[in-house]
Amino acid sequence: MKILNHLINLFYPQVCAACGSLLMKGEETVCLSCRYLLPKTHYENNAENPLAQSFWGQVNFHAVTSEFFFSKTGKVQHLLHQLKYQGNRDAGFFLGQQIGESIKNAELFQGIDYLVPIPLHPKKEHIRGYNQSYVIAQGIEDKTRIPIAKDCLYRKVFTSTQTKKSREERWDNVKEIFDINNHQKLIGKHILLIDDVLTTGATLLAAERAALAPLPSQQFYYRMRRPFRQCAKCEILADSPRRFCQKRPGFAPGPSTYEKREDFLRKTWKSILKCENNRHIMTNCM
Repeated sequence: MKILNHLINLFYPQVCAACGSLLMKGEETVCLSCRYLLPKTHYENNAENPLAQSFWGQVNFHAVTSEFFFSKTGKVQHLLHQLKYQGNRDAGFFLGQQIGESIKNAELFQGIDYLVPIPLHPKKEHIRGYNQSYVIAQGIEDKTRIPIAKDCLYRKVFTSTQTKKSREERWDNVKEIFDINNHQKLIGKHILLIDDVLTTGATLLAAERAALAPLPSQQFYYRMRRPFRQCAKCEILADSPRRFCQKRPGFAPGPSTYEKREDFLRKTWKSILKCENNRHIMTNCM
């Protein structure tokens, strides 16, 4: 058997998916050197990390994290290239395992009911052979034992790649492209949305809004285009005098004086997160 394995390695050598060097005995998918050098963010323990801040006021969520920093020609880029364009599922499973190890004991990521990978359009998935986000989710499931809700979220519109698009083009490209198959399965559940790469967050936001579509009463959207005021009677914030005392989703207790947009948004969003039961989490590799 050892001779056979040596022959297989001679003709089909196992190489590191991150650097391309030969794997030594006991190494799998990624060599020990690359595992040590992968640029981790450690955002899973920081509720106010830069990614989370970029989503404040746009969508209802509990926490956002990214496992790795991205740099062109870096090791993480090689791993993703192997996963998406070279058919290397092991690279995706490895990335998922890394995320799973990071979040399984993180306080911000406890009590998750389902893993929900961002779906590909059936046409694109047929061409690639698999959905890379689902492969990453399998790696997370392996470490956390959280089940995958594979068929709840689906992509109903075929779109072109996001790779070379501007920020505005990315938003237009993913607008209303997702929908939910099984609404009842997600009601009242704490889900973890999974994507491979986060650039502008357009894809995750589109998926989040689709996931919340059956629960309009639990959505929280803040539009900070004008100063908010506080009603003296019910202490509910309103974005115009005509809307005082309307206790509708999106209002939360807040200050009676005007504040800077960033300070107001941070305090208000924290208040919402503390009292919201139907939590949603977003994560990605980078």
